[in-house]
Amino acid sequence: MSVTIRSEIVDLELLVPRTVESEREDADVARLVPWVFCQTTIAEEGCTLDWPASEPRFEYLLHKLSTYRTEVPESERGISGAIQPSATITLPRKSWKLPRREYFKGFIGSQRSILYTLLNDVYSGLDGVREQGPRVRLELGWTKKYIIGGNRFAARSEGAAVVKVREMSVPIVSFTGWFEGQTWDQFLSETLSIMLGQLAKNTSILQREGRGPQDQETFVIGFHVPCFHVAYGLFPAATVARVHLQGFSLAEVFDLKFSRGYDLCLKDDWMQAMRVLARLFRYLVSGKAKVGALQALRGGSETGGNGSF
Repeated sequence: MSVTIRSEIVDLELLVPRTVESEREDADVARLVPWVFCQTTIAEEGCTLDWPASEPRFEYLLHKLSTYRTEVPESERGISGAIQPSATITLPRKSWKLPRREYFKGFIGSQRSILYTLLNDVYSGLDGVREQGPRVRLELGWTKKYIIGGNRFAARSEGAAVVKVREMSVPIVSFTGWFEGQTWDQFLSETLSIMLGQLAKNTSILQREGRGPQDQETFVIGFHVPCFHVAYGLFPAATVARVHLQGFSLAEVFDLKFSRGYDLCLKDDWMQAMRVLARLFRYLVSGKAKVGALQALRGGSETGGNGSF
C-alpha cells in the first residue's frame, strides 16, 4: 500500500508549541547541562574517564553517546543531507521487516539504550514536570497491529515514553531505529509505521473511553547517522476514520515535520536538543497536546466520527 510523504525540516516553533514562559524554558535548558560541557565543547570517546562522582547526571549517557559516535560510518549523511521533499513509499506490513535491518540489531539496540537514557535523564531533570501532568514512564518497546482499508499491518517501536491509562501503557513518544545503508524511503517507512502504530494505540484508548477519534499528534524520536532528531505528524480525525475503513486514496499525502539533526556530542547541538526535549515534555503534560492517551486522562467533551486504525 503506497502513500506519498512530504517531509520538511522546520524550526522548533513549528514543531512543538511552547507552553511555558521563555524564562522557564531557559531555566530548563540550564538544568540539563552535563559536566563535560562545562569543561569543553566536544564530548569525545573517553570523556567520562575523569567525570567527578559528585556530578553523576548524564555520565552514562555521554559514555554511550561518545562510543556510538565512533561506530557511525563517516561516509553516511545526516537527515539534512538525506531528506527528500516528497517521496512515495510502500508501507511495510511489519515495520521491523525492512531489508538488511536484522543485521544491525546490536547497533539499533545501542540507539534504543541511548534514547531511553536520554529521555529518562531529561524528564527527571525538569523541575516540577511530574506535578504539571500525568506521570511519564520509559519502556523498551511495543508492538501494535492496525488495519488500513481491511489490510493488517504491524508496527514495533524500539522504545517509548508512555503514560498509564486504566493500567495500560500507551506511548506518547516512540523510538525508531537507523541502520547503515538505510534508504530515505526505508527511513520514512519505519517512521510512518511507528507513527501509525502509536496512533492506533491512542485512538483505541479513546474508543474504550467512549469517545470517537479526534485530531491526533504523534511524536517519534530517533537517530539518522550520528544525529538525534524529533519527527512530528498530525492526523486529522476525518482522515483517520476514512483511511481505517477505505485505505489510502490514490492521491493520499501525509506531511511529516522534522527537527534538524543534533550531534549530541557537540555542546551547541546538545543545548538546542535539550530545548526541543524540554519543550516537548512540557507540551505533552500541559493538557494541550492532541494525543489520545492524554486526552483520555484529562477527560473532556471532544467527539468525532467512528473509526480507529
